[in-house]
Amino acid sequence: QLSYVGVDTKILVVDRTIKFPAFLSKITALYNATPQDLTFKHQLPGEDLDALISITNNENLEHMMQKYDHLYRPSKLVRTRLFLYTLSSNPNSSFSSDRDRFVDALNFAPIP
Repeated sequence: QLSYVGVDTKILVVDRTIKFPAFLSKITALYNATPQDLTFKHQLPGEDLDALISITNNENLEHMMQKYDHLYRPSKLVRTRLFLYTLSSNPNSSFSSDRDRFVDALNFAPIP
């Protein structure tokens, strides 16, 4: 099973109607980065890491919120996982595909 190793985890709460520029501003302030240095992807609940969806504009962000709304149940905790890549760890920088990137990450993960 795919996994990320050596990453920071943060919980971020945002207004349901947030627009992408404001969302990007919050994230860049949190990580003291510039918008050009960041790439976002999110994971749908119940999906594997090989099915991450890019967030690059208002439409993508709204789609993520709609998926969350569709899965939300008052009796069940649902979280949307957002993956943030900095320029130095940008998943599209030197690999031909997402599959290659994850295989490479698994191959170079530290052995406990």
